[in-house]
This record gives sequence, structure tokens and C-alpha cells, in this order.
Amino acid sequence: MRPSNAISIFPSDIRRIIKMTGCKWDEVAEPDIYSCVLEEEDVVVIGWILKRSNEENCVFYRNGICTIYSCRPLICRCYPFFMGENGIEIMYCNKIIYCNSLKEISVHENAVKISKALKRYEIKKLHSYIRIIEQIGDKLKLNIGSMKSLPGDFSGNVIVFDGEKISKCKL
Repeated sequence: MRPSNAISIFPSDIRRIIKMTGCKWDEVAEPDIYSCVLEEEDVVVIGWILKRSNEENCVFYRNGICTIYSCRPLICRCYPFFMGENGIEIMYCNKIIYCNSLKEISVHENAVKISKALKRYEIKKLHSYIRIIEQIGDKLKLNIGSMKSLPGDFSGNVIVFDGEKISKCKL
């Protein structure tokens, strides 16, 4: 089962974080082991998630603060809003959202800005999925019902399709 703190990210998010932090790709992201399809001997992974610590938290979330706030992924820019089964939903919200500096920002002041980020994220996600399907092509008859998580003890190679390139990673 996919944990709620497995944060899906785009290659452009990863590159922006690398540029701002000097980190390497594998220090920022890991294959999305919650979106896998087994294809004969290959494990096909759809996309990337932010690297997680041994405690299963984002490696950039320390002491209650996002350490990459200025270059955070697009999905994080949408917080606390997300697209759910019933349209736009709110993860957490009172009358105030606290940003990285703990400066108070009213939800009303940022609602338009956050809604535009959410719209950009959803459009980008759809375009990414279309490119991933084009990348996979005939190699895989993608059946959403067959997607699963890798077992925690998995060790081996995975092929990551992210809509931009195809990467082979060792887990």
C-alpha cells in the first residue's frame, strides 16, 4: 500500500532540487516502488518519489521544516490542496497556513496561487502519463489493475519510466 508521505515528483522537480542543493539524483529521488508492474524478468516502475529516510519521511523534512522550501516539488507547492475522488480536497486547513519561515499567511491570500499550482500539477501529471505510455509502447501491456508495490525485501534492478527517459536502477 502506498503511504501518504510517498511524494511523487517529476524529473523537472528533481533537476530543480539538484540545481539548488548540489545533491545528486539518487540523493533527491528514488524509483516509485509503489507503482510497479512485473514484466517477465523486469520490474517496471512508473516515475519517481522524493527520497525517504529510514523513518519513512521525506529526507528534506527535518525538525518540522522543509529544508528545500524555495525549490520544493510542484505537488508540495499545492499543499494543503489536492485532487481527490470528489474534486479539490484539503489535507489540513484552518484559517492560517504556516510557511517555512513560520510567517502567517491567510488561506484566502494564497488560494488563487495554490489553485493555479494544483492545475499545473494535474496537467503536467496527465502529460507525463501520456509520455510514459508512449515510452512503454508494446513492451508492456499496461494494466492498472496489475500495478503493485515492491516487497520491502526486494533487491535487484528496476526500469523507471518517467515520461522523459528510461532509467535502470538497482535497489
